[in-house]
Amino acid sequence: MRGMDVGFNAVMMDSSSWSWEDSVARTSQLVREAHARGVAVEAELGRLPNATADGIDDATASLTDPDQAAQFVAHTGVDCLAVSIGNVHLLTGSDAPVDLTLLGRIHNRVRVPLVIHGGTSFPPSAVPQAIQSGVLKFNVGTGLKRAFFDGLREAVQELPVHVNVHDVLGSHKATDVMHRGKARMRDKVRELMRLFGSSGKHE
Repeated sequence: MRGMDVGFNAVMMDSSSWSWEDSVARTSQLVREAHARGVAVEAELGRLPNATADGIDDATASLTDPDQAAQFVAHTGVDCLAVSIGNVHLLTGSDAPVDLTLLGRIHNRVRVPLVIHGGTSFPPSAVPQAIQSGVLKFNVGTGLKRAFFDGLREAVQELPVHVNVHDVLGSHKATDVMHRGKARMRDKVRELMRLFGSSGKHE
């Protein structure tokens, strides 16, 4: 509610760990309150596994069921739905084993835009088909943070032993190491915009 109060025009409720009944009831309530304020609501059905240092932890993961997804959207009135089709949170260095056939089945049953979380490891070659199958948004957090961190670390490693910390951190001067992190993140955003087909759409 606080997000809506300060002017956000879209919010997301993570109901992936709740029971079906709780998820429908609480999401429906949020949708009613949000729509009354002109705010869109994203919800998630199914639960993504997490990548860890030891591999992929899928102990609590579950794929999105197309029939259940259709019921969920009908009961709650959400504006878009995040789905679990093999995508993985926090995974870097390899592609997630996404099931595009399952995505297509969900798309055939659900008439709202679909969302992919764990977008950092979503296979680039699968993006066009995913978009054709109703995906309107890819969430990419890990990849952007990694790009920023790598740029920042590289800049710090190039510094001499003795530096004026005020010059190299937060000064906005050419010597500020934050510039390298921002530049790397900016380059990554541009790369992703081209991949997702969102470049040149500003009007």
